[in-house]
Amino acid sequence: MGVLVMGALAVAGCSKNNNNGGAGGGKDIDNIAEDGFYVVGAATAVESVTASNAAKGLMGAGINEVDKTARAGLYEKYVALEGGKEFELVLKEGTNETHYGAKLEEGEPYDVAYGVTINVFKGELAQNLKMKVPESGFYHIALDLNKAGDLPNASIIVAPVEWEINASADRKMTASEFNKEKMTWTLKDVEMKKGDKYKYAYGNGWKIKVTPAAEVNIETNLGEGMVSGATDIVIAKSGKYTFELVWNLAGGKVEKSFTDNTKCTEEIEDKLPDNLYMIGNYCDWAWEKASDMIQVNGYDAFWAVKYLKANEGFKFNTVKNWDEGKDFFKLTGELTGAHEGTEETNNKGNLVVDADGFYLVVVDYAADKIVVEPAQVYGVGAAFGGVWPKGGEAAGTLFTAEGETLVATTTAAAEGVVDGQDKDGGLRMYVYGACLEAHDWWKHEFVILDGKIAYRGNGGDQERVAVNAGQKIILDFNAGTGTIQ
Repeated sequence: MGVLVMGALAVAGCSKNNNNGGAGGGKDIDNIAEDGFYVVGAATAVESVTASNAAKGLMGAGINEVDKTARAGLYEKYVALEGGKEFELVLKEGTNETHYGAKLEEGEPYDVAYGVTINVFKGELAQNLKMKVPESGFYHIALDLNKAGDLPNASIIVAPVEWEINASADRKMTASEFNKEKMTWTLKDVEMKKGDKYKYAYGNGWKIKVTPAAEVNIETNLGEGMVSGATDIVIAKSGKYTFELVWNLAGGKVEKSFTDNTKCTEEIEDKLPDNLYMIGNYCDWAWEKASDMIQVNGYDAFWAVKYLKANEGFKFNTVKNWDEGKDFFKLTGELTGAHEGTEETNNKGNLVVDADGFYLVVVDYAADKIVVEPAQVYGVGAAFGGVWPKGGEAAGTLFTAEGETLVATTTAAAEGVVDGQDKDGGLRMYVYGACLEAHDWWKHEFVILDGKIAYRGNGGDQERVAVNAGQKIILDFNAGTGTIQ
């Protein structure tokens, strides 16, 4: 979503090892307790800041997900905690130690877009309190000490972690036996396609809000280099993969504790062509006017929205010419929502629809089918009432037809990017159809850039455009243009 940190994409082949040290690498630092925040106590592997392994309890400085900058007093750490036993946070400053804890209460996390959806433990930090979790497990601790004085109080979140691939509940990983020093999570036989991306995440979300009042968030995902919130890891070859995430208790930055041992166990021949094009009466059967179909993000299917007239033909090709004889109007599997034309209408070998209108056309290689259905286009986010769909639901402001265009009016101002930061997403839209409901909305979204409809496709978050309330958005999918009036 969404909501991924952009950067140069690193490529993962059939063997992936993202290791930034882990425990045991480099010189022995176990006897050095530097200044900083520590997680210590009987619930952890580190009894106190004077223990011989105290350095492993050191928390990492936190990066605020909202503006991607370090925030004084914001800390985080992944740690295994034994249920029913006490732990605390100790701030070591030279010879001074300040002990912190909280009265933890379990409940829903503070509301934030794309946030985790599991119950978490949270509370106000106070001195000389100790804490417990009811069950042994792996946890993500994040705190804000309110050093800036801009919060009502200092706060802490303790979130139970069950790792998933891409924050997807149907790709939940299996944990090894509970251990305070080292744990491993695995998921076997996952089919991945060339160009697919992955991160490790938990709680079916990408971030967590640390305090109830302010915009202070911590990433809940591990990307390239096992860095919290880093760019996606990209698969170089299609195949079946075994994902293996290893945690060794280590002090400091999050990435020091994790190793990615993901491996391809069986290569699979790619079904998906590099490109797919749609041509037909709607573009005068001219290849220079043919449409580039758009890949559903992370899935072996292409889509397009077009205004089509009844009994006028269209078809597909993987190249923009007739020479190679690869044009087709159906796959070997199911065809729904359209049918082959007739010789009488000069459309034998082409698809046709029975009524004029806007259609979503999906060529699904993974399911071996072609689906043509009435298109539903929605505006979402700040510009359209702040609505963000959950998963593959249809939500937002529905565009309506004006002739051969679709139109909607913004209901509020959306800032887009201000001072280099994405404030509220700006103008964002997506297409919906029953054949896409298994995919999150952002996997088939688009924006308007320089008067053109710009599709996300298989890429990351797009450039943002600001709009004001009451502006009319006009989409001409056949021409590929978008207008903001």
